[in-house]
Amino acid sequence: MPDELIELFSEEFRRKHASALIVADSIIILEIPEFNINHEKFIVLLTSSIQGNEFCAVCINSNPSPRNNHVIIHPHEYHFLDHVSHVDCGSIIAFSKEYLKELLFREPHRYKGSISETAYIDIMLKVSQSLTITDEQREKFNL
Repeated sequence: MPDELIELFSEEFRRKHASALIVADSIIILEIPEFNINHEKFIVLLTSSIQGNEFCAVCINSNPSPRNNHVIIHPHEYHFLDHVSHVDCGSIIAFSKEYLKELLFREPHRYKGSISETAYIDIMLKVSQSLTITDEQREKFNL
């Protein structure tokens, strides 16, 4: 008997499903080693790179950003949040699409849902106007 319901599906189906979750507005929880923190972070996927092999994302934080460059989201809209949170629009991080696909194939529970259309638009506006996003990042991810 499979330990998890997902194991009832074929590997091909699970790979297609994981791939389908790698889209703008997806919320995923994962570790970000370069942040030097010992806990996982929720991220919101924004756009893929011009080459199509990477996705940029922003982090969901407990505290507001120092420059007030964030979008507030509430736990009554997102079941996985314990408190009012802040989507940091002052910095983006990049992830390989293949890394995200493999992560969600192996651990589908990391996908938490999607950000609302209104919040996504607010995030994209703030990111596009952010003075801390580099020109290289803007060009690479068409921001």
